[in-house]
Amino acid sequence: MLLVAAGGIGLASKGIFAKLLYAQGVDVQTVLVLRTVLAWPGFLLVGYLFGARESLRHAPRWAWFAAATGGFACYYFGAGINFLALSLIDASVERALLFSYPALVVMASSVIQRRMPGRVTLLAIVITWVGISLVVGLQDADVFSQNAFGSGLVLVCAATMAFYLMVTERTTRAINSAAFTTVAMTAAAACFGLQ
Repeated sequence: MLLVAAGGIGLASKGIFAKLLYAQGVDVQTVLVLRTVLAWPGFLLVGYLFGARESLRHAPRWAWFAAATGGFACYYFGAGINFLALSLIDASVERALLFSYPALVVMASSVIQRRMPGRVTLLAIVITWVGISLVVGLQDADVFSQNAFGSGLVLVCAATMAFYLMVTERTTRAINSAAFTTVAMTAAAACFGLQ
C-alpha cells in the first residue's frame, strides 16, 4: 500500500518537478533521460523484491512482447510527449488532463466489449470531459488557443496510459505485475538509451 501511495504522489508531482527543471534551463530530452535513469533501478529493485525474475522465467513470449509494447507506448512515447507538453502548458492543466485516462479506459473497454457502461459511469465520463473542456479553456478562445496543442499532447499521453492499463490487465494473467512493470520500464529505458 505504501508503494501505491508513493507512486501516486510521484505521478501527481512529476509535472511540478519538470517545470522547475525547465525554469533552470534543462531541456525536455534531459529531463526524460534523468527521469528514466532515476526510475529504472527502482523498478528493477521492486521487480526483484516481488518475484519478477521467477515470473518471467516461465512467461510466454507474447507476455514479454506485450509488456515491452506497453512500456514503449506509455513510458517512452507517452512520457516523451507528456514532457514536451509540460514545456508548453501549465502543470495544473497537464495534471487535470492526464488523469482523464480512467475515462479513456472505460470508453475503450466499452467499444472493445461492445457494451455500454452504466448510467453512473456515463455520467462520470460526461463530467470528466466537461471538466477537461473547462480546464483547457474551451469557453475562452484566447486561453484555448494557448492550451490547445499542449493539451492535445497530454490527451495522447493519457491514451497511452489507458493502453498500458488495458495491456497490463490481460498480460498480468500470465506474469505478475512486478514482472510486467520491470519489462515495460526496461523497454522504455532501452529506447531512451538508443535515442
